[in-house]
Amino acid sequence: MSIVDEIGRRLGVLASRAAQDRHMVNATSDQYLLPVEAINDAQDVIRALSGSGPISALEGMEPKAKEAVQKFALAWRSEENQIDAMLELPWDELVLRNQHWHALRGAAQLCLVEIGFDLAQWERDESYVA
Repeated sequence: MSIVDEIGRRLGVLASRAAQDRHMVNATSDQYLLPVEAINDAQDVIRALSGSGPISALEGMEPKAKEAVQKFALAWRSEENQIDAMLELPWDELVLRNQHWHALRGAAQLCLVEIGFDLAQWERDESYVA
């Protein structure tokens, strides 16, 4: 798996409103996505900047793409003190109305665009959209 695909897979749920609508807002006991898992995956991407965590270091990634991950990390840090409170919210409140979640989702979306990851295709591949 390429580093772009790995980052896309890890930021996909946080970036995807379609995934969140389907499996958080309209979650069922059989089909759901946990917000904390989206947060943990995003943290893995940020840890990769320092070469730690389950993703290998971002060495070899194009400088423009690494810069995109660094921008995501900055956006993350500006919302980081809100994460625990966000994870306590009902999922529909989190996805539909929480400004801090919206900021993280937007930053993840921008990062994926800038690294060249096709979020719309990933959403189709994962069956989040038709």
